[in-house]
This record gives sequence, C-alpha cells and structure tokens, in this order.
Amino acid sequence: MVIAAVAICCVWLAGSAEAMPRVPFVEVSVSPKVIHLDQVMDRGLYRFEARATVRVVANCAYQVEASFSGFKKDNVGRPIRDSDLSVSINGTVLPVGKRHAVIKKSSVPTPYGGVDVPLELKFGVGEPQEYAAGSYGGTLTLTIMGTR
Repeated sequence: MVIAAVAICCVWLAGSAEAMPRVPFVEVSVSPKVIHLDQVMDRGLYRFEARATVRVVANCAYQVEASFSGFKKDNVGRPIRDSDLSVSINGTVLPVGKRHAVIKKSSVPTPYGGVDVPLELKFGVGEPQEYAAGSYGGTLTLTIMGTR
C-alpha cells in the first residue's frame, strides 16, 4: 500500500514539474578578464591581436554580442578617433562606440556543462603619431542574452 502511494506521488510530481514553466537563464564567465596589448613606438599602422574565451551555460537559445568603447589616454583623456581604429572579433567588424555586433548566435541551449566560445580579437590603430605618448585603455563589452 505504501509503495503504491509513493509511486502515485512520484508520477503526480513528475507531471506537475513538466507543467511548470522553466525560467530561462544564461551564465557567463570570461577568461582572461583584462587584456594587455602591445606598445606603439613608431609611425604607421599597428595591429594587435589577443585571445579570450567566453564560457556560456544556457538553458535556452542565446546570442553573444560585443561592443567596444574605443581607446582613451589613461582611460579618461583624449580618445583615439574612431576613424583611426579598427576592431574585429572572430572576423566580425565591431563598430566603435555604443553600437554592438552579434558574435555568436545559437538556436539551441548549451549542453549541461556549457560551451566555450573562443574570441580572436584584432585591433588596428592608424597614425599613432597624432596622439600623445602614454597608456590608452578601452572597454570591450560582451552581452550574452537568451533569445527565442
């Protein structure tokens, strides 16, 4: 009698769990968190490359978007003009400023352990002699969101 009651309870709970809506979630980790590029020492066009990995765990379809703020002297001073910068991730050109570009789109959830999304970052700076010597920094923003 007890076994039958437990079995009925388990079947009822399993049925009610399927009826409950599943809340979509996306978890992200990035490695490394800070990327240091090289130094510009002379005139001409400079190209820098860096690599990073985004680990995505999602129970829904998702997409990875990126935007780049541009470079500013000591992160607060005079910026390098957008026209003197080129930025791409995995071959997708990023507009400099507040606009974003889609880097990866998946129509299915990730496996249980998640997936690694490798990022190949390429930066180009033209005519560096127009800008004061010193340290320049910028922010690369990754936005990972659940999609339908």
